[in-house]
Amino acid sequence: MYTCMYYRQQELNRKEAQLAGQHSMLNRHHDEIQDIEYKNLAAIHKLRDEQLRKQHSTELQNQQEYTDRQQKELRKRHISQTKLLPRSINVRKMSARLPNTLSKHNWCVKSIYISSKRFVLNNKSVLKGIAL
Repeated sequence: MYTCMYYRQQELNRKEAQLAGQHSMLNRHHDEIQDIEYKNLAAIHKLRDEQLRKQHSTELQNQQEYTDRQQKELRKRHISQTKLLPRSINVRKMSARLPNTLSKHNWCVKSIYISSKRFVLNNKSVLKGIAL
């Protein structure tokens, strides 16, 4: 009877040791899997942040290139308008003066051009008696 109980006790101890070993192995596996998951999540977050930074820098670079192109175009337009500005100012001044002087003499002028700081009238019949 004691021998039977002795074998039972040994069997229970062995099963307890097996369960403890299985339990420690499951805990170790759980910890390892959790570590792997954390590493993968960290890698995913790192890739996501890197991709977001690259996208942001690319968009910023594209915006700066677009702004530079627009500024160059604006400068070109401004330079071309600035080159024409003295001529257009003179034409405006003279066109403001000429209708008054021409209306006194009832002249009909088709167009006015500025050439070497003198006015050349396009209508030759108007030039009778005027020395340029």
